[in-house]
Parts: sequence; C-alpha cells; structure tokens
Amino acid sequence: MTDPITLDAGALVAVDRGEHATWSDLKTMVRAGSIPVIPTPVVVQTWRGARQGRLGQLLRLCHVEPLDETTARRAGELCGRAGTADPVDAVVIVSASRRGGIVLTSDAGDLARLVSHLGPGHRPLAVRDVASAK
Repeated sequence: MTDPITLDAGALVAVDRGEHATWSDLKTMVRAGSIPVIPTPVVVQTWRGARQGRLGQLLRLCHVEPLDETTARRAGELCGRAGTADPVDAVVIVSASRRGGIVLTSDAGDLARLVSHLGPGHRPLAVRDVASAK
C-alpha cells in the first residue's frame, strides 16, 4: 500500500488534458493499492460534462469525498489563518490532513502555504506537483 493520496484540481486537469505521465502515475498508484481521494469541491471546479472521458475514468478510480460542515468550517478558518481566498484549496488541505500522505496538484506553492498554517494535530502531509508525482 502506498501513501494516501488526495487530488487537487490540477491533477484532474492534467489527466483531462491527456498528460500521459500524470495519468500513468495515478494508475500505478491505484494498482499499488492507493485509492485517491477527491474532495467534492474539486469535482465542481473541474467537471464540465460527459465529453471529459479521461476525467470520468479517473473519477471512477477514486473516492469522491463529500464535503461536510466540519470540513467546510475548518477550511474557512484555514483560509483566514493563511490569508488566502481559495476555499477549494483549503478544503483539499483540510481533507488530506486527516489522512496524511500526498496532495497531488499543479499549485504546490499555494497548497504548501496552506499546510504551513494547519497548526498541530494533523497527519504528515506532502504537497507534490503533478510534474513530479513519483
């Protein structure tokens, strides 16, 4: 089993655009026993319809995690502490912090900044760019 993996919109967009390396890396992770988690706001951010065949395939391989009120509040608080305005990024980080592992994104700098504002009590979390997923 590999480290838990949480996908941000950048990973989904990379797959949707046909970036073979990202798609291949994700399939390898799934074969190794890791089921990627995608918080529902990330699906909202990326899904535009049935013509997104690659993205649809990826979504079927993943666990799409519902957004609950506790996560929403924690994400809002994280935005406040970090001084950012992207609630979807904050939801991704709060969600991933419960599992630890890896967040795969195309926005590593902004997500790493959010991680630095989590405070104590979260599981170890690494932010990786889709270009260097392995």
